[in-house]
Amino acid sequence: MRIPSSLPRTSLWAAASLVLLGACGSDTANTEDVTETANVAPENEAAVQLADVNPCGGLTAADATAILSLSAAELEQEAGRMTMEGAPSNAYTCSYTARTDWTVSLAFALYVEPSAKAAAAQIEEGRQSMGAVSEVESLPGVGDEAYWFPGKMLERTLARKGAVWIDVLMPSDKDRQRQVAEAALRGV
Repeated sequence: MRIPSSLPRTSLWAAASLVLLGACGSDTANTEDVTETANVAPENEAAVQLADVNPCGGLTAADATAILSLSAAELEQEAGRMTMEGAPSNAYTCSYTARTDWTVSLAFALYVEPSAKAAAAQIEEGRQSMGAVSEVESLPGVGDEAYWFPGKMLERTLARKGAVWIDVLMPSDKDRQRQVAEAALRGV
């Protein structure tokens, strides 16, 4: 099955993610001229300029090619800031998809919270929600905390580093989701 190029692939996986976690809308927004700053707790954290956030975090095209075992020419990237009720939100989407087979892809959402404590609360909420329908496995060494959910229908990884957390949806296997999480949180 091939999705027409006119249908944003990012919207498909983002919608699935957001239904389960109850987050924001799935359309991307232009981040130009957006100058808001997250209200970051003063203890050891600097303010994050939301307009300056890389939607893919530290994940590069080279990381994507290595994780998916494809050349850069075979991949298409989609990334952007999500909106909620027409306004820019604290959520971003990132995906790399094979140009000839949309099922070969990596995709995740990246969220910037006001503080590490707020991000940890979001991870805990997600862990509790996903844990109700799936086993939960800790992924030591990934960010400040990370969990893999080996569900029968949708495997996922939630990971956090400081005030940033991500929800990895694709690829579905544990090892490659871990690679995506490590790369995305690198340099955050």
